[in-house]
Amino acid sequence: MNADIINVSNSNEPLVSIIMPVYNAEKYLKGAIISLLKQTYRNFEIICVNDGSTDHSGDILHRFANADERIKLIEQQNSGPAKARNVGLDEAKGKYICFMDADDRVENNMYEKLVFVAEHEKADIVVFGGSTLPDWESAPQWIKDKLSPRAIIYSGEKAGVEAIFKEKSSTPFLWLHILRRDILERPTRIRLREDLDLGEDQVFQFAYFPRAKKIVYIQDRFYLYRWNNEGSLMWRYNNMQTEKFRKHLCIVNAVFTLWKKNGYDDIYGNLATWMVNFLYYD
Repeated sequence: MNADIINVSNSNEPLVSIIMPVYNAEKYLKGAIISLLKQTYRNFEIICVNDGSTDHSGDILHRFANADERIKLIEQQNSGPAKARNVGLDEAKGKYICFMDADDRVENNMYEKLVFVAEHEKADIVVFGGSTLPDWESAPQWIKDKLSPRAIIYSGEKAGVEAIFKEKSSTPFLWLHILRRDILERPTRIRLREDLDLGEDQVFQFAYFPRAKKIVYIQDRFYLYRWNNEGSLMWRYNNMQTEKFRKHLCIVNAVFTLWKKNGYDDIYGNLATWMVNFLYYD
């Protein structure tokens, strides 16, 4: 693979937009950004949305933004990760979209490989694997399963509808996907639901997967996920099981409403099967 070739672009715009919502992440933020700046691939922008942080995250972001013109810093009042990601999406200029959380890291060759695969395969979505921080052994099995995609390609008019149910890595982690931005903008613009504070990423995936005509799954473990961050929303709701179940009911309702509105076929009852499994494991 030749990094000089895949860095070539027909315009002055970045080929990849990396969107990172940031809220009180000073402990890990520097490591996250450095892992991006060390990439062997260079033609990207990093859109950091500071979601009203009250620690030193803002200072860290300002220092990095002043040092590297690829980093764009947006400040907003605390509004949650969905709003932060939507602001980033509205600002993005790249042909491809990636998401990253401010407490995680990525391998140095991640975007070189992902851009190569996306361009070579003409894929709407490329799904890749990851590892867990601080170690792999202590992570729950369901997370390991999500971070371990098999190598397979789905193509055709129903590719996205088929893939989202058959492949475990399709949901719920946004940062395991690189997306062609066009599928988020046409035929209508889709964004994350800002009225949901849990599972808005999964509802978003159920919106963009059906639009994809080609999805490529690769086994490379590029993303380093800090699964046990006690400051995360997922960690907080894991200790509030009744409230978590109520939130999951809202997710199910949002997905069913979305698919009905868009007329997506579910002749084999895959959506109902997903719902039962999703709620059962609560």
